[in-house]
Amino acid sequence: MASIGSQAKIAELVRAYDEVGIPMKFTPSQAKLLVSTWKRLAEGTPATPSEIAALAVEAGMTADEANDFLVWMSEKNDDGAILGTMGLTQTDWSNIKFVADGIDLHVWCALDSLFLPPLINKTVQVEVLAAMSREPIRFSVGPDSIGHIEPAGAVMTTVVPALPDIANLQAVEEVWGIFCHHSLFFASREEAEDWVATKEGLDISILDLPDAYEVASRSFAGLKNLAH
Repeated sequence: MASIGSQAKIAELVRAYDEVGIPMKFTPSQAKLLVSTWKRLAEGTPATPSEIAALAVEAGMTADEANDFLVWMSEKNDDGAILGTMGLTQTDWSNIKFVADGIDLHVWCALDSLFLPPLINKTVQVEVLAAMSREPIRFSVGPDSIGHIEPAGAVMTTVVPALPDIANLQAVEEVWGIFCHHSLFFASREEAEDWVATKEGLDISILDLPDAYEVASRSFAGLKNLAH
């Protein structure tokens, strides 16, 4: 169980995320489409335009509305099929491996590995090299909890971006720049503190992984409820 101090920090971050729009405010149809797209991507093959159009109908949207909604937040191949959307990707540019039902996926940043399992309703294995020491970090994440963590002292950093940065997002590269490059895993708190000390002017927090999981779960609970 988290300490009183940890609970206060968790509540502070959840509130700060909400104030800047993390996650963004979606309509029920948008939330349903986004979660359906994540589930489709978790199958391990690109999501074709026709498949997205079918998911759009199920969510109560037209194909054009779905494309307008997903276009800026998605990675696509040359055929226009979606390879990644808002945190979950079939590409391997990120070193955060996210293994779901034996399928090797990746996530854009550390926080993604914690909020996505409850939304796609899967237990996944996360493997990543610590940002500085390159020591392997492994843990499992399920719909309701985070599992065994190696090493036990591993931590995650997360940033609260400035409100204008979030409000004006127009491309996946901007998400990576303002958030993902600062949401990382470290083998120890000391290692993370050394890294944070080099990032002046940014509101970066260091969290034990169980606390980080609680922040992610609480922050994205509204999106999960909206999508169902």
